[in-house]
Amino acid sequence: MCGGGVRTSLALAGLMLLSLAGCAPQVERGPLTLPNQPSDFPSELYRAAAQRGQPVYRLDASRSIAVIRVYRGGRMAKLGHDHVVASHQVQGLILWQSDWRARRADLFVPLAALTVDEAELRRQYSLTTQPSERDIEGTRNNMLNKTLRVNDNPFVTLQLQPLSGALPQMSVQVEISLNGVTRRKQVEVKVEELQGALGFSGAFKLKQTEFGLEPYSLLGGLLRVEDEVDIDFDLTAVRL
Repeated sequence: MCGGGVRTSLALAGLMLLSLAGCAPQVERGPLTLPNQPSDFPSELYRAAAQRGQPVYRLDASRSIAVIRVYRGGRMAKLGHDHVVASHQVQGLILWQSDWRARRADLFVPLAALTVDEAELRRQYSLTTQPSERDIEGTRNNMLNKTLRVNDNPFVTLQLQPLSGALPQMSVQVEISLNGVTRRKQVEVKVEELQGALGFSGAFKLKQTEFGLEPYSLLGGLLRVEDEVDIDFDLTAVRL
């Protein structure tokens, strides 16, 4: 009688385990895709790494921002405004191996979603003039359609590899691709290793003409956008 009870209990336990296994999350079989990612984004590389149990992180766009500060120039600069452009939709994946030489990140920014002159960001960066709503909309239209030409260039993509394993300040080589042109920059990145997350922050400069872009100008250049811009970023990635 006792033996039969043991067999029954074992059978029930087996059924429970099978039921739980059926409810367990399945390993993703297709590419690890992100919303609206570029067609050549290397998501398959990260999917394969995640299936091998390697630490893969996804940027949390709701906790990430990239800010581009654009400056007025020309002999009539006092008639214009400096601007702050932002992306709240930085997307990407990060492979964070224990061996720093095997680490990498691939990011992209959808350019059509860039904002211009958010009031809070203008206050944060202490910009001294205040463009009108009409000025702001005109600036955004000129930036997207005349300078960036977003219909032809919907994304800027970035591929990052560390040049050293030092933390919290890490040297990173960044390959930036925009307008069919790729340029390399060395950027110092502050890294925070959090519980189940990584934080990255830093700043660098670039020139629009490096990517074949023509800074917007008026009146034969008497009022223009300066070629060089400042870029700040503060990104958070969570482990998959």
